[in-house]
Amino acid sequence: MTASKAAKDAGLKNLGVVVDMTEQSRQTLNNWYQDKPALFEVVIAGCAALQCSDKLNLNDRKLKMDVKKEPVYGTHCMMCDHSKNYDEDDRVPESCPVCGEHKEFTILHLDDLQHC
Repeated sequence: MTASKAAKDAGLKNLGVVVDMTEQSRQTLNNWYQDKPALFEVVIAGCAALQCSDKLNLNDRKLKMDVKKEPVYGTHCMMCDHSKNYDEDDRVPESCPVCGEHKEFTILHLDDLQHC
């Protein structure tokens, strides 16, 4: 079995869902699967539980989301081309959540781009 198969067996779409939820790189998750299976199992179980909880509370969240927040930060990884925007309440990672790159990972404050 692989880390990706374990994630799917737990009801998650794929390992990418775990990457997004934990902000850990795919390589880190694969390493945990090989070297720290107990930790990996807990992470997968937690992600599956959160995903299940999110599905149950989806209607509640839709009702509470009157105004969509504009993104405040944008990130881009030059190594794997992963990009994502974050609003003011989000935790912005310091390295790429997909490949773990730090040096070629850029975080932009989007308001600064409007002043150019």
